[in-house]
Amino acid sequence: MFRNNAQQLLASFPPITERIELGSGLWLGRFDSDLANTLMDACEPVLLGWPKAIRPFTQFYAYVRELDDSAELVGWDKDLRLQGCVAMSRLIRPTTVGFRYAARVHRNSTSQTVTIIPAEIRGISVDVYLSPSHERDWLSTDEAAMLAKLLAAAAPLQQPAFPPRVSRALWYFDYAQRTYYADLRWTLIATAMEALVHTGKSDSTRHFKHRVPALASEVGAKTLTKSEAGLAWDFRSRLSHGDGFLVAMPQADISLYDKLEETLRLAILKAFLEPSFASVFTDDEKIAKRWPA
Repeated sequence: MFRNNAQQLLASFPPITERIELGSGLWLGRFDSDLANTLMDACEPVLLGWPKAIRPFTQFYAYVRELDDSAELVGWDKDLRLQGCVAMSRLIRPTTVGFRYAARVHRNSTSQTVTIIPAEIRGISVDVYLSPSHERDWLSTDEAAMLAKLLAAAAPLQQPAFPPRVSRALWYFDYAQRTYYADLRWTLIATAMEALVHTGKSDSTRHFKHRVPALASEVGAKTLTKSEAGLAWDFRSRLSHGDGFLVAMPQADISLYDKLEETLRLAILKAFLEPSFASVFTDDEKIAKRWPA
């Protein structure tokens, strides 16, 4: 049953097989199998006195940033261009693409030797986790083309005029994707939502309860009622104040979390693609007028 479903998904949403240019030296595609396996070997732990385990998977596709020969080999994505690209891809389709196998690779054109320096990222999880509701864990070729358009449209992210609210929401959204426990993800997603719709210094509950369902409707997310939004806020408050865990909250269904995450994801995506929508988040009065509370 599962195999048949996976085959149907692969047929309906063909994964990336050919190189797809994303702009600014970025591309999606596949390495030759020898390089891919060597890179993964270089990033995996070295075992002493124990045979190396057989890796039960291979590459699907890779996010690549090409640099000129003058770039230092030991540096890795210091300006966050590649990491930002991966974060933006999750707005189109959440996947488990992380940085466990992130490295800088240099191929000597004369001797054909290859040098690989693992990124060894610290301070944040190198793995990404999906809700069980996500059946497909890859970008299709059409979604990769959409990513290229999104990256081009996201240029205002580097400009002061782009709403800081949206930038903060994206950061919290991406951090949540790297967090395993739903108890922590719930508060991160709720905080990101607050970054978008909260105005003033009070009435947080009312703003969340009224504005989040209206935002969900506008961006095309699954229907989220005011009652559900109020319940989601209650869980957020109880979790952030240490009043128990989700396992002890019978009404904390994963489907409610999924609705919140989808609303947030689609709202951020719409803000990047539609400047008129993004402009709403530049001013408290615009937010209050767009989504009355």
